[in-house]
Amino acid sequence: MESSSSDFAIGAGAILAYHNVKSLAASLKPVVDGNTLRLDFDLLGGGINGTMVVAGIGILSAVAIPAFMKYMKKSKNVRGQVVP
Repeated sequence: MESSSSDFAIGAGAILAYHNVKSLAASLKPVVDGNTLRLDFDLLGGGINGTMVVAGIGILSAVAIPAFMKYMKKSKNVRGQVVP
């Protein structure tokens, strides 16, 4: 039976997903509060400082917002409206 590249990609994706889920399960921290079970999970992964995340989002938005405004002006010019 011949194996195609899509079969290989599906197998590789399944292996990658397995390892990602395995690491995710290891980072969950179950906490029992009386009759309730709560799972605590650190969204930042523990290795990234919150300040670095905020700085990264700020840098990305500083680039994205002017580009979006330029795109909006171009789209209005195409429709026949002149934007100063």
